[in-house]
Amino acid sequence: IRSAKQAGVRSMGVTYGFSEPGELIAEGAEYMALSPAMIYTQITSAAPCVIFGAGDYADTRPSVPENDFVIAADGGYEKCLKYGISPSLLIGDFDSCGIVPAFEGVTVRLPTEKDVTDADAAVREGLRHGCGEFIFYGCTGGRPDHTIANISLLKRLSLQGMRAVLHGCGYTYPAVTNGTVFLPAEKKGYVSVFSLSERSEGVNEVGLKYALDNAVLTDTFALGVSNEFTGRDSYIGVKNGTLLIVYEDTVDLPSKPEK
Repeated sequence: IRSAKQAGVRSMGVTYGFSEPGELIAEGAEYMALSPAMIYTQITSAAPCVIFGAGDYADTRPSVPENDFVIAADGGYEKCLKYGISPSLLIGDFDSCGIVPAFEGVTVRLPTEKDVTDADAAVREGLRHGCGEFIFYGCTGGRPDHTIANISLLKRLSLQGMRAVLHGCGYTYPAVTNGTVFLPAEKKGYVSVFSLSERSEGVNEVGLKYALDNAVLTDTFALGVSNEFTGRDSYIGVKNGTLLIVYEDTVDLPSKPEK
């Protein structure tokens, strides 16, 4: 993993073998595999799927690499236009727009009365495309029921061994199942951890103001709320269960060199 970082290439660790929980993430592994089958899935999966919704956004432009598979979900198309991002696919029932936006690419028109949200339908398109990682922008805020539905989506994807994270209104929400999330030293502000499982066992929080060591979190007691970054590399891990992590997108920008 150290060699990969020096070479500027992505790296993957595994949770089986001789490493300690969180050790490889702490060294900078970008992906973790729970089994040999997950290694194959991660390597052969297509580019990450980035889904734009019509909810809240931070003040900064979303960062989307050119090779990512971008889906605009309904009103999220207007956000793509605002930020100069060209989606690969447009999907939605367009009830909030009134009309189907003029889009030269592939458009999937959904019925107004349906059993899934536009974001859920977008995820299904991403899975059909072969994506194994999902990044959501503008899928929080607005109607709280849709925010809760999107958090449920995170859990479902995480349980399937996929990386899934929400970005919205200055906060980031990653979900992790039987694994670890690494948070670099430049992170600032508050970070909270919630159990999306009825019971999450073997929870560790290292490098934060308040440490946890092999703790148990439940979905009825918010023990992990309002922790703080300390300016050190930190990681949050769980041996058995699914966690939702919520932290502020506040970092120190690098200073300009003196002339």
